[in-house]
Amino acid sequence: MSGSSDGGAAMDERDHARRLNLLRTGCGSCRLAGHGIRLLAALGSIGLLTLGVPAWSAPAQGEGAVDGGTVRTADDGNGKDEERPAVATGNTDVAAPDAVIEEVVVFGRRRDAEMSIEAKRQDDRIVDVLSADQASRLPDNNVAESLGRIPGVSFRRSGETGNGNFISVRGLDSALSSISFDGVKSGLSSGGRRVPLDGITTDDLAELRVVKSLLPQDAGEGIGGAVDLVSRKPLDYRDSDASATFESRYGEFADAWGYRGRVSFNRLGEDFAYRFSVSSRQRTIRNFELDSTSSNLRYLPRLVDAAGNAVDNDFVQDELDDPGSSFDNVTPGFFPLDAITFEEYTYEVQDQQRDTLSLSGAFEWQLTPTTRLLLSARVNRQEALAVENSIAFDNDDDDFEEIDGMLYTIFDDPELDLESQIEDEQTLNASVYLSASTELERTSLSYRVSYSTAARDAPETDIDFDTGSLLDADDVVFVPFSFVGEYFPVPNAGVASDPDFVDAIMNPVGTQILDDFSMTPKNERDNDRIGVKFDAERQLGLAFAGGNIVSVRAGAEFGRSVIADEDVTLVSFEADALNLDGTFSPDFEGTGEGEELERFEGLFGGFVSLEPVGSPLASIGLHGIPILNERTFRRLAATFEESFTRLGGEPFETFFFDAEETLLTGYVQAEFEAGPLWVVGGVRVENYRGSFSSPLALDARLITVNLEDPNDEDSAVAERIDLGLRDAADVIRSSASNTEVLPRFNLLYQLGDDLQLRIGAGYSIARPSFYQLGNATSIDFVLVAEADQEGDAPVLPGVTTAAEAVAAGLGLDQLTEIAVFVSSGNPSLDNAKSRNLDASIEYYPMPGTAITLGLFVKEIENFIFVGAEPVSGGLDLDLIRDLLSPDGQSLVEQLGGLEAVLGADAIDVLDIRQPRNGGTAEVSGFEFAGQHQFGWARGWLSRMGLSGNVAYTDSEAEIAVVEAATTSSPDGGLEDDEALVVLGFADEGDGLYRQTDFFNAPTWSANVTLFYESDRLEVALSAQHQSSSFDSVDDFGFDQYSARYTQWDFYMEYDFERDIGPASTSVYLEIPDVTDTGRNPTDLQTLGRERRVFDEASFNGREFRMGIRASF
Repeated sequence: MSGSSDGGAAMDERDHARRLNLLRTGCGSCRLAGHGIRLLAALGSIGLLTLGVPAWSAPAQGEGAVDGGTVRTADDGNGKDEERPAVATGNTDVAAPDAVIEEVVVFGRRRDAEMSIEAKRQDDRIVDVLSADQASRLPDNNVAESLGRIPGVSFRRSGETGNGNFISVRGLDSALSSISFDGVKSGLSSGGRRVPLDGITTDDLAELRVVKSLLPQDAGEGIGGAVDLVSRKPLDYRDSDASATFESRYGEFADAWGYRGRVSFNRLGEDFAYRFSVSSRQRTIRNFELDSTSSNLRYLPRLVDAAGNAVDNDFVQDELDDPGSSFDNVTPGFFPLDAITFEEYTYEVQDQQRDTLSLSGAFEWQLTPTTRLLLSARVNRQEALAVENSIAFDNDDDDFEEIDGMLYTIFDDPELDLESQIEDEQTLNASVYLSASTELERTSLSYRVSYSTAARDAPETDIDFDTGSLLDADDVVFVPFSFVGEYFPVPNAGVASDPDFVDAIMNPVGTQILDDFSMTPKNERDNDRIGVKFDAERQLGLAFAGGNIVSVRAGAEFGRSVIADEDVTLVSFEADALNLDGTFSPDFEGTGEGEELERFEGLFGGFVSLEPVGSPLASIGLHGIPILNERTFRRLAATFEESFTRLGGEPFETFFFDAEETLLTGYVQAEFEAGPLWVVGGVRVENYRGSFSSPLALDARLITVNLEDPNDEDSAVAERIDLGLRDAADVIRSSASNTEVLPRFNLLYQLGDDLQLRIGAGYSIARPSFYQLGNATSIDFVLVAEADQEGDAPVLPGVTTAAEAVAAGLGLDQLTEIAVFVSSGNPSLDNAKSRNLDASIEYYPMPGTAITLGLFVKEIENFIFVGAEPVSGGLDLDLIRDLLSPDGQSLVEQLGGLEAVLGADAIDVLDIRQPRNGGTAEVSGFEFAGQHQFGWARGWLSRMGLSGNVAYTDSEAEIAVVEAATTSSPDGGLEDDEALVVLGFADEGDGLYRQTDFFNAPTWSANVTLFYESDRLEVALSAQHQSSSFDSVDDFGFDQYSARYTQWDFYMEYDFERDIGPASTSVYLEIPDVTDTGRNPTDLQTLGRERRVFDEASFNGREFRMGIRASF
């Protein structure tokens, strides 16, 4: 920092350096006074001074020009020009003006590292910067994985691809961070605030910035931080150039080759420049997934109540049978973890081809000596053609049996399920913006108009075959499962002794029966955004409180986002809609229902071996997963859709959701200097308004259950009788609005020439998603009349319609169960809000070296979760009544009306779920990072470098599963018949709260890269690690976690320079996750933090990449 008390001199020096940096990086938040001199010297020493400053725009003499190894500033405070030597050193003991400065040329990875360090050092905020060139020298598939190299940033992998997808900043979910491209918010196609990054590569990016202590100029959203992906600008280059890359990539599991190609060029004119880049990538991927469904307790030791008395097992059994029991939400440890099991395990193989096309371009024009114009655009299009095939081992948990005082679950009705799905997805992300900046003597103005869009369509077709009753033997059970290795659940080996089971898994063509068929040809989501932004900064140099008010900056922004979502499902789980030739059956009496797989000509496609992941099912005679022939399956799906349209089929369901959000923001901030102290602070105000149109859908039905054989309770047959209007949906219109005032400041104290302390504090928010704010509501209204005991008289025999049920005189006393399940949004949600405190100590002993230690604390209020209401209120009976069919209304009136049917005494299950505020969390931790290049060493060691970081996050969240009773809500809290109240663990009216880690917050994350770089050869070995993280609250206190993961990556490149032609050419090899032999799960979910119980996993194998680069 400049120690001068003369505000004018400090302002002039800072203004010149800021302008130079703006030309080079577009950084509008850089603090360069004092250090501006050393920055210019450092850039000059590594050959970068002219990199972003074409000759026509270089500062003139007397305005801070570099001349003969010196930096000339406009004024030294005494009315005279001052010359300072341009020495690249962190030391203030500089050479005399006439000293001879030895030129040191730094290139490649070292140059990129020094640029990133200097950008971090000069920013007003606590920020980390990774140049895209640095990222391209590691085998990262996309931007998410590259961001994972930055301290405090981790990422979640997609189970389908194994690639990074969503990032977490300082242990906070992606939805709690702001992500933009050149400061422009991207359109969202993921259905929430999270920005998927799996399809975005570093092609044509200049740098990746993660801001961790925000200023008023930054977006209000960003509890975790703000990520900005900065594109390359045409004027970043001194000369016109062009480059090309071609890469081939081999996937082990798919045993197939893909490619990546990229071409870019940059052209400089007299007062303008333009740039264009195009890249294309194709990958063929095969992955294996294991998944569990429907957790349950396979045994229970005898429970004791709060007083230590044994609990009657009949009471426990009744509670476990109740879907609304508070047993579902007990704290971890209430039930033994080794008692958990699942009704079903699924083994799946997915084959997919993913194509990505990216285009970007920019045009820069120096309109006048003071005004510059930039037009920039980018388009990213992905297409994924995927087919999934799976085999599932399914049992139904029917009842409990008491043995020696313990309850054991009885599993019966074993089935093998074969399911195949076509899941094609197309996504488009595009943005364009026009910006201009004007630099006057003491005033800087910038303006921007932007548009971005995102679109996604993911049609699906599912077909399901199962064995039905072919394996219906009492002595054949699939659970409990045993485990092969660490992750592979395998059914009880006794099933292999049953001939029907062996035949079913070895000969699925002859045994499988068509069970379900579903088709959703339209699953679209679109988001369009427009934005207008204006900023102004005035250099003041006003003396104040022993220092100077250096500048004042203010700005305003208007943004509008329009969301449209539409899903059309033709049929859902209706096998009777499908004929054997693939056509639609309008009368729902299709010839395909109940038919064996072999009856569908050419549909069976053989088996895919499980050998790559260890053949876990070999012990029961199954070596692979049965699959369908993809070409035949796609032809069947196309035939069905065409005939459905031609024959005038009525879609089973149409879902829609429309939203419009408007955001108006303004901010003001000032910069103050007092010797070694710099403070930037101010306030940001944001006004949000949202309007939503969403559906209210009712699925109302009466289910009768009768015994085909009065003496056999296992011969139950269910009949569904619809009570609602087909495709019944009403429109719910709702709105939400709020205003947030967010004070923020950042402080820098220069402890020495190479040591500085930063402190940042302020408020940030996270908005609910538009789906959470919209009041889309679905109601599942179920009446059950069951005769499931031997000798019971049939209930409504032969009745198949609501009118017939009315005529038969169905009464309320004949109903054995009434259940209502409600899922809705909540327009009354508040923003989650965080108080943030950040600190960082940064040490820069020499060029290319940086050591930083950061500390952070975040107190978050009102984070959002989905909870279940324990009360029976909250239902709009008129809306339900209007969506019943006329016969359904008559039946309900015959039962006494909706008030009687849904009365507290009659209803068995009332489950109302909606997002709610109320959660609180505290997240704290530290980050330590270092970069060093061994240029001081001798021999080959001088060409080595090391960079690494480690982050620790301690998080604690409290979730209100049931809110306690209050004076304003006296009916809240646990009821007197809840299990925890009956057993004395809680009192009536108490709340039920869960303490957990914060969502997706790994305790530890770390990165390290060791590299060697000579004139021609570059080799890098890197490692990434993140510990387990909390995912979700699960039943019985068995919370779900993502397991820890470590990955090693290898990179090597050899540069031929111009040995083989006019171009500078290099070849390279990349191997991500080099130690993965195929049996390391890429994404492993467990119940319990330390891999206590397997839940799900995906296996993706390795990919080898070889490529060639050329620049001209």
